[in-house]
Formats: sequence, C-alpha cells, structure tokens
Amino acid sequence: MLTTTPRGARPPPPARRPAPAPPPLPFPARATPVPVPARPQKDGKSKSDPQWKKQRAEREQRVKALGELTEGYEDEGPMIHCVVWHDGSVWRAAIDTRELYTEGSGKGLLADFEPLTNFKDERRYGTFSALDANNFCCNIYQGGDVLSIVTDASPHGTHVAAIAAAHHPEDPSLNGVAPGAQVISCKIGDSRLGSMETVVGLSRALAACRQHGVDVINMSYGEATALPNRGRFIDLANDIVNKHGVMFVSSAGNAGPALGTVGAPGGTCSSIISVGAFVSPTLASAGHSVRDAIDRGQQYTWSSRGPTADGHTGVVLSAPGGAIASVPQWTQQRRQLMNGTSMSSPNACGGIALVLSALKQEGQRYSPHRVRRALENTCEPLGDGVGPWVLTSGRGMIRVDRAVEYLSRSADVDSPDFR
Repeated sequence: MLTTTPRGARPPPPARRPAPAPPPLPFPARATPVPVPARPQKDGKSKSDPQWKKQRAEREQRVKALGELTEGYEDEGPMIHCVVWHDGSVWRAAIDTRELYTEGSGKGLLADFEPLTNFKDERRYGTFSALDANNFCCNIYQGGDVLSIVTDASPHGTHVAAIAAAHHPEDPSLNGVAPGAQVISCKIGDSRLGSMETVVGLSRALAACRQHGVDVINMSYGEATALPNRGRFIDLANDIVNKHGVMFVSSAGNAGPALGTVGAPGGTCSSIISVGAFVSPTLASAGHSVRDAIDRGQQYTWSSRGPTADGHTGVVLSAPGGAIASVPQWTQQRRQLMNGTSMSSPNACGGIALVLSALKQEGQRYSPHRVRRALENTCEPLGDGVGPWVLTSGRGMIRVDRAVEYLSRSADVDSPDFR
C-alpha cells in the first residue's frame, strides 16, 4: 500500500524488531539456601564449644606474651663455640668463629684455628674475623673450667700504651716516650658495664703488677669521690707503693677548671703521682685549630684542679695532655688524636720509666719516694712564684733530664728509704 504524507510533516519511524531472548541460565535464578554444618576442629570440637573458646583465648595470650618478650629482646650477637683441653703441658683453647663469616664460606672453622694458651706464657693472640679485625687473647683459669677471652672495650688503652712505650724502629717519629719499654696490659674496665672499672678488676690488676715485678704503673682511669685517700683500692695502692717499691702514676681528671675537681684515685691518693694536662702552642695550633695562637703553653681548661677535701694540692705535676698515637686496627685507623689527663698520665709515666732506666744503668738504689722528690724538685714551673697555679699544674712540667741529674748528684746524701 502506498501512503502519502502532508508537506512539512515527518514520516513515521519504522517499526522496531523485538530483542532476542537471552539464553537460559545453567542454574536456577534463585538457589534455595542449603544449611552447612560447622567444620569440626582438628580436636573434633567446633567454634561454638566453650572449651574451644577457652583454648583459643589461651593461645592468644601466649602470642601476646611472646610479642612482649620479642619487643624487649636484645640480640647478643653471634654464638661462638669454644673448646678447652690440656695438651700434657698447658691448657689450650680453640674458638669456632664461623658465625662471624658468611654462611658456607668455609672460614672461621674450629679445625683451622691455631690453639692459644695464657697470653703471658706465649704472647700470642687471635683475630675474630677479617671483617671486624678485632684481636683477642685468652687466659684459662680453675683447671680449665673458666676461659677468659680478653679484648678491647675501646681504643683508649691502646692509645695510652702507645704514648708511653710505642716502638717503631722504622720510623722513630712515631715512638712513645719510652720506646721499647715492656708493657703489661691489665683490663680493669668491664665491657658489660660500659668499660666501668670494678674493685675486683682493680685488685686483680695490682696483684698482676706485683706478680710480674713491674717498676711503674699508669692508670688513666678515675672518677669523682667525696672521701679522699680512703677505700679498699686506695689501701692496696698505698701498699704497692710503700711496701713493694712500685711507682704509681694516674690522671688528675677532666672536670676543670673549677677548684676541687680532682678525681680518684689520681688526685686523692697520697701515694699516687697525679698528672694534669698541659697544652703547648704547637699542639694548640695543629691539634685544636685555635683561632688565636697562644703565646706560651698553658694548662688545658678542662684539666682538673685541686685542692682535695683534706687539703692536698691534688695535682702533683703536669705533662702534655694530647697526642696522636696508635689505636687498635678494628678502628680502621692507624693513629688518632686524643686529649685528656688520660694522655698526660702515660706521658709522665714514660718519662719516669726513662728515669728508672737511667738509675738501673748507674746501679743506684732508689725508691718511689726518692724518685718522686727528684721529679717534684726539678719540674719546670708553669706560673710565677708560689700561687694558685700550683693547684692547677702542681709543681709544673715534668723534666726527665733534670730529674736524672738531680738523682745522680744526690746519690750520696739522699736515702732511698726516707719519705
């Protein structure tokens, strides 16, 4: 049929075809819910069981407790296995350090360790690993029941020993004050206490000095005290000087510049030579980069001053209080600059060792009291006349050459037994 449309009107739209029906679903549109039984636990109990709830709560508490323990746990580091045995002559020890190396590297095995014995017998030491470069020595006590592995608590002790007695024949400019002097190292600082000294450690050190017949002791350790010239260690120090004839030198302390700041035992024991710290213009310029050069040497501002509570001057004499000296290889340095009365004390100790060496060569009889008189009477004064500077620097700068000359000239009139 043909239809017509009036002019200006739009023709009607064509009829649309119906959309095809979707394919049928493989499952019903609405599934009927099927009840699922509670899954039984491994022990045959369901979550609704009161006993199961109780066990779960207990496990949660255990996990919580373990978490709290983990938060407060501190890793003590790798485990090192040690074996001690008697070879028919001496006790020996071997140490397995494989945990200090990469796993599977084959390094640090017990079979590869060269056995050690007491350090004083063979003077041999070991190294934990090439990575830490930390040397150690061994001492075996109580018939093999106790193995003591001794190592540094800090580079302080090595630096102090180097000031007193470092010996570098290939480069004498690196030598200590008394190059080649024999050193007995006694560790008094407990590594578990941040290297703080203990009475037991101090007592054992003095016993070792007596056992090995040392001539002079240096102690670059100290702390404040309210009671001067008292205490168990002070009694032992007095005995080793007065009864056994050993010179004893110690640092005055680093608590200056206020008066009355000398520490113990250096500044508060009458038998110990207390040493303050002096800085020369050269060291002040090169070591401390001062903006204005000083005209003359002076005491370090932090060097402790006297007097003590019982009226002693506190500081006996002074020595250079800064040095560039050797430090342990684990520091990854060969030498280091350190300052303190811990440095002035071994400086004076090395000087005293030179004095004693000269007296032994000349065959002179001496005592700590005679040598101390010579040192005090020949110091270079660091002040004008008798004044407050005595509480700062004592009798003045130690002069080894003058002390030896004094002792030689007074050998016929000065009794070693006179105090």
